Amino acid sequence: MLGKRNYQNKNSSKKRSQKPKKEIFVIGDIEMGAGTITDDFISDSTLSTLILSLAKKKGVVDLILNGDTFDFLKCPFSYQGKQLHPTKITEQISLNKLESIYTAHQPVFRALHQFVQDPRHNLYFTIGNHDHDLFFPAVQKRIYQFLKGRHNVFFTLLYEQNKVHVEHGHQYDPLNCIDPENVFTTTPKNTFLNLPEASQGVLSSFISLKTKYHPFLERIKPINVLLSQHKLLNKSIKRRTLIYFTQRMIGYFLRRLINKKTAFPKELVREVFMRVKKQVDCDVKDFVLVFKHQKKRKLAKGNIYVFGHLHERYYEHKGWCIVRADTWRDEYMFDEATRTLIPKTKAYVHIVVSARGDPRVSIKFCPVQRTLLPFAKVLADEFACLKQAAKEEGYRLRL
Repeated sequence: MLGKRNYQNKNSSKKRSQKPKKEIFVIGDIEMGAGTITDDFISDSTLSTLILSLAKKKGVVDLILNGDTFDFLKCPFSYQGKQLHPTKITEQISLNKLESIYTAHQPVFRALHQFVQDPRHNLYFTIGNHDHDLFFPAVQKRIYQFLKGRHNVFFTLLYEQNKVHVEHGHQYDPLNCIDPENVFTTTPKNTFLNLPEASQGVLSSFISLKTKYHPFLERIKPINVLLSQHKLLNKSIKRRTLIYFTQRMIGYFLRRLINKKTAFPKELVREVFMRVKKQVDCDVKDFVLVFKHQKKRKLAKGNIYVFGHLHERYYEHKGWCIVRADTWRDEYMFDEATRTLIPKTKAYVHIVVSARGDPRVSIKFCPVQRTLLPFAKVLADEFACLKQAAKEEGYRLRL
């Protein structure tokens, strides 16, 4: 079932026959939701099979779920029979969402439970912009309970071991980054997540576009090609962006009336203008250049840097290696010539650390039998296409 393509860094150990010191597997942007219309992850069978294969390994294995493992952001909060998307997130709201995610994707949780039963296996949740809820201690505790493991389950923003650097990547994206020392806002009555700008925009302005009108279209890439083919969607996104931006500016001026030292949100203005103008994903930025600029003096020869966040495969080798394997969401590439949607192949990063401590990296693929989707069919009935995609992957949506 598992295919592979090697992108080997030249500084890897020549003695490949050596018994590896450790194996590292990085799977990013899974985005498990509640199995509802906002849940774009349907590959439970493929992912759980992969994780179970890793659980059988006898040596030291680090499995890193590299950010956006859970789509808390778009996962609804179930309250009195209603599906809500509040903008102020408390620990109880996050726990409510986690229970929904667990119910919807139990095969994956069971596979992770099996993986952590071996004390030589370590499971790392690096936190991304869709699952900042993992900062809540009670959320971490509940995941420990689901997996029946604690000593080898970790939550972090960054993994750095054996010349391998792994993080989600949103910290290099101005609209998605957070202050790690200030992840919560505390009031006398409650504690809330400090959500980044893009997350606030999704919850307050854009989630209804997905739940009420276009549940499928967010899965189509590149976004600029989609918008060129769907003028009404293009207008709707620009209108919602303008409304949200205007609301934020009004909020700024009101705060400034109270506190003259309130800083003008220059970064927000610049980023929103640039992303709308270029018709790129308004909530995600290609951050590799930002990372290389910030870390250019620290990029070490022979080191491997693994990211997620932007749902595009990436590989660059210049003594060091930067790699990104793409998302596990159900996404499609738009073929303009045939006006057909091509399902993306799921992939992950595999790193072998030799006994000498030298890492070797490859991208491996998990092929799934899927059919092409005519764009016209999606436009005619997005809900039917959601069901078709889920059926092909053996997943049952809760629509």
